[in-house]
Parts: sequence; structure tokens; C-alpha cells
Amino acid sequence: MTYIKSLIEQTGDFSKEEQYSIESGDSRLIGLTRLVLSIWALFAIYIAPVESNGLFGIVYTALILYTVYSLIICLFNFFSGKILPFHLLHWFDIIWYLVLISFSRGTSSIFYFFFFFPILTASFRYGFSEGFRVTVISMLSFTVIGYLTVPAGEIFELNRFVLRPGYLLILGFMMAYWGGQEILSKRRLALLRNVNRLANPRFGITHTITSVLEQLKVFYDAEVCLLVVKGFNSSRYSLIKIARDADHNAPLIPVSKQDISPLLVIPQRIAVYFNSEQDIWRQMIGKKKHYALDIKKNHSTEKYLEITEGIANFLEVKSLASLPLFLKEKLIGRLFIGTERHNFTQSDLEFILQITEQVMPMIENIRLLDDLASKSAERERVKISRDLHDSTVQPYLGLKFKLESILRKLSPEERLYGEVNDLVGMVSKSVTDLRGYISNLKEESVGREPMLINAVKRQAAQFMKYHSMKVDIDAPENLQIPDRLAAEVFQMVSEGLSNINRHTRSDYAFIKISIEHGSLILIIENNNSGAGAAAQPFFPKSLAGRAKALGGNLTITQNGKTSVVIKVPI
Repeated sequence: MTYIKSLIEQTGDFSKEEQYSIESGDSRLIGLTRLVLSIWALFAIYIAPVESNGLFGIVYTALILYTVYSLIICLFNFFSGKILPFHLLHWFDIIWYLVLISFSRGTSSIFYFFFFFPILTASFRYGFSEGFRVTVISMLSFTVIGYLTVPAGEIFELNRFVLRPGYLLILGFMMAYWGGQEILSKRRLALLRNVNRLANPRFGITHTITSVLEQLKVFYDAEVCLLVVKGFNSSRYSLIKIARDADHNAPLIPVSKQDISPLLVIPQRIAVYFNSEQDIWRQMIGKKKHYALDIKKNHSTEKYLEITEGIANFLEVKSLASLPLFLKEKLIGRLFIGTERHNFTQSDLEFILQITEQVMPMIENIRLLDDLASKSAERERVKISRDLHDSTVQPYLGLKFKLESILRKLSPEERLYGEVNDLVGMVSKSVTDLRGYISNLKEESVGREPMLINAVKRQAAQFMKYHSMKVDIDAPENLQIPDRLAAEVFQMVSEGLSNINRHTRSDYAFIKISIEHGSLILIIENNNSGAGAAAQPFFPKSLAGRAKALGGNLTITQNGKTSVVIKVPI
């Protein structure tokens, strides 16, 4: 039974959610096939009635009723949008077939072949576990009902009694296995497709990696997916860990080589898996407890069993798969997937290698794009700082010197002296502010870019100073989001405050930034007091466009105050 359990784990059965999302085309085809099968059987016994020990009328009636039942199911599939309990229909079919068999010579009944229909539908729609379950129940019930309903006075056909259940079990097992493999292939293709869609340069490398790890965790029902990398941000090691039921927005944590030394003992070129549970059946069909593959030489080896088992114990999992990650022939890290419910196979190892070969160039492209954007931003900041100094600060200095010259010619008792003195102070303050902006730009150009929350606070302070608007901010200081997304958020905050200033007379604004359920939430709120609302309802099209470009959405609520809520999945 352990081997059967392992097959169930390996052949990719549908989850409950997937079972109820069957394509309508498949349901219609199966319904039509059931109807054709019943009509053909009805035609067959009409032209050549079965031997039924005087119960032919009951058999005929039961088959007519089954045909009507099949017609109703078929019509329902074609013309109704409602959902039938598809996961139960193959069990209803088995009940119908047992009724037909019980009145038509038991194990010698021609309706024996009907059982392969529910086995096929269950296997290719729900996977190995359901297909094998239907096979076993069909075999046992056929054997018991067939034996008990053999017509009295007939010679008991022992050969059919022995062979037919055996054929049903063996062929049913093969159908269930092939059905499970078909579903596993579809699930793997779906995972590859999802991985291709995960790369978004706005969210950065860390988000892409954690998203891939989350997909692998769900696919293998893993307890932990762990990635050790070297050289993404520096020459030091970093670690990303996605655990069961944990937040998938895991940060890239710097670690020392000593801290992760138990994970670095596997040679660089070796991909391995280890399953702590092994039985005689798996050994008989060649399923190994441990497997190691040299991915450069493409040959297997029997080494590293104790090392892999030690890592599995270190991570406290029963089964473990570990693979090196290469980028342009250079080793940059190692992936670990640990689970309690899945036994890894050589096929799993090859599939995960395929995923990593697909993901690594994608991550490298994001890194190159980030570097290009950072260098472009640096050059732009240097250019802006020079332009500010040459085209803005210098004229202000000239104006300041001219005003100071005029001020020296005036007597303190003259009426214009105070006004000119105020102008000198204002120009001096403007020159100081501009020099401060230039200094900040230069500091950012050498890599000391402020955190998002600090930048938002400075922006809020500017609004409070120049527009007499109170701005409150609610955001965690250690908010962890990618740099490019942080830049987009800052732009949306600035634009939101500008909209409040231009389109309302509100004297208060509230900004909240948080991460909830895997999404970044930005709330920009203002009160409607003091004739604060615009004459016509205002919809921030530019903000909505920015949110949509990030894969998010924007909603507006008004209840004594106006709230713009932007939600961006991360």
C-alpha cells in the first residue's frame, strides 16, 4: 500500500478546486459517449437478447432507464449552465452496471465491459487516486455481485470468474496510471506557463524568486522551499525561505557561510533527491530511495546518500530535492525543496532542472534592466543637479547680489528698506533650498537613495509648508518592497497630494502604505469639510493608469471624506 500511496503522490491528482473546474467540452464529450454507449448496448440486446434466466424484461427495462438517464445528463451538459456533481457520476454509472450484471448471468454478463468507461473518465479527469479507487471498487463489487447472481442450474464458469476481475484490476490500474501521468504533464505545463509570467521588472529580482519558490511549494505540497544564492547584491551569501502557511513575500536575507555550511556540502554539479520512506515495491520497479545526477556530465552516481539524508534531517523533512543553479556556466546558488507528503523521482529532478534553466536567464535580464535603470537614473540626477546649479542657482545668486546692492543704498528709515530686506531673505532661503536639493541629488547618485517612507515624509513636509495642508502618514519604517515599485508608489503619493491641492479645498490629507495578503495597499485620503469637494466628482485617471500598469486597481469611496485606494499585487 505504501507504493500505491507513492503513486498517488507522484501522478498529480487534481485538487478539490480543480476537480470542479472541468472544461465544459470534456463534460459534453463524456456525456455524449455515455449516451452512445447505452444506445449501442440497447441495440445489441435488441438484435441478440442476452441470456438472463427469464429476467430479460428486467434487463431490458434497466438498460432503457439507463439510456434515459444518459440522455438527461447529456442534454443537461449541452443546454444548462448549472454544475452537476461530476465527481459522483462515475459512481452512479457503476451502480447502474451492477444492476445490469445482477440480472444477466453474473460474472459472465456482457455488461462487464461497461466498467472500463467509469475507470477511464475517473482516471483522466481526476488522476491516479480516483481512477485506482474506482478500479478496486468496480473489481470487488463485480466479483461479489457476479458470484451471488449466477443463474441457478448453470455450470459455474470458474475461468471467467477468475479472469474477468483480474483483467479489470490490471487494465484499470494501467488506465489510472496513464491518466495520472496525463494530469501530471498538464500540471507541469501549467507551472512552466505560470513561471514564464512571473517576471516583472517593476518588482525586482527578489519578488521573482519568491514567486517561483511559492509556485514550487504549492506544486509539491512542500514544507519548505529554500534558496541559497551568492552574488546577487554582493559577494556574500543570501537566503530566501518559503515555508508552509508563511507569507510568500520573504526577504533576501544576508547570511554568513558558516551559518549555512550544512547546506553547502553537496558538490556544485550534483543534483540529488532523497526519500526516507522506501519499500520493496518501489525497489522492484526501480524506484530509488536516493538519486544523484552530475548535471554537467549527465550521468548518475550512487554517492552522497549520507550527505543528502543529513540535509533532510537538518531541514526536518522526509523527502528532499536539491539542485544547483547556474548562470552562464557560473554557480550562483542551490535550491532545496523539502516535503512530508511527496516522494521525489528522477522525473521530478529533471523537471525542476528545466524550471531553473528557464528562470535563471529571466532573473539575469531583470538584474541587467535594474542596473541599466539605476545607471540611467544616476546620469539623469547628475545632469539635473548641474542644470539646477547653472540655470537656476546662478540667476538667484545674481538677483540676491543685486538686491543686497540696492539694500546698501537705502537708509533703514526708508519705507522700501524693509521690503527689500524681506526679498533678500526670501532669495537667500531659495538659494539654500536649491543647494540642498542639488546636494541630495548628488548623494543619491552615489547610492545613498533614501527609503520610500523617508521620501514620502519629506514630500508631506513640503506640502504642509507651502500649501498649509496637514498631512498624516501611516506606514511601517521597515517596509520591504522592490526599489522600482517604491519609485512608482512615491510618484503616486506625490500625484495624489497634488490632486488634493488642485481639485479640493481640503486642509487635511492622510497617507497609508501597507502590505496585506500579498498586495501593497496605498490609501490617499482627504476630508470634505470647508467646501472641500470639487463641484464635479473627480476621477484620477493618471493614478488609475499607473495602478493598472502595475497589475493593480484603483477604487474611490466617499463617506464624509474621499478615499483613493490603490491595490497592487506583489
